[in-house]
Amino acid sequence: IITMILFVFGNRLYIWIEKKVPILADMALLIISVRTLIGLVTLVIFFVLIYLFIPNRKAKVMQEIPGALFSAAGWMGFSYAFSFYIDNFSNFSATYGSLTVIVLFMLWMYFLMYILFIGAQFNRLLEDKQFVTHIKSIYKKPEDKSIN
Repeated sequence: IITMILFVFGNRLYIWIEKKVPILADMALLIISVRTLIGLVTLVIFFVLIYLFIPNRKAKVMQEIPGALFSAAGWMGFSYAFSFYIDNFSNFSATYGSLTVIVLFMLWMYFLMYILFIGAQFNRLLEDKQFVTHIKSIYKKPEDKSIN
């Protein structure tokens, strides 16, 4: 959650630290700069663990990686887009006051959970042998029927 909060509110947090605690500005800039790499690795590990242990079935780590990568990329992409929106377009504070933070946080969490479920469904789809056979048949090279 801390990693995701850095994604969404990292720019505003850095500006606040730069103004209020200039001694920590360089360290905060370093943390904000590597947040993408740290976040991606953390999220992939987190999602693999969720997809392994939450469902009531046996699964292998390699089966869960595609959905974990999808979910991690989705979380990061949505968080960057949401952060951009908050930084540039949202002016909810004037209308809703202090409830703005709660409403935006709940909206953000709703979409992140949706992405998590899509990643799980993606893993389930790849587990389905009939689906995999169908995809392989689509991309199978046609047999050479020419006369030699």
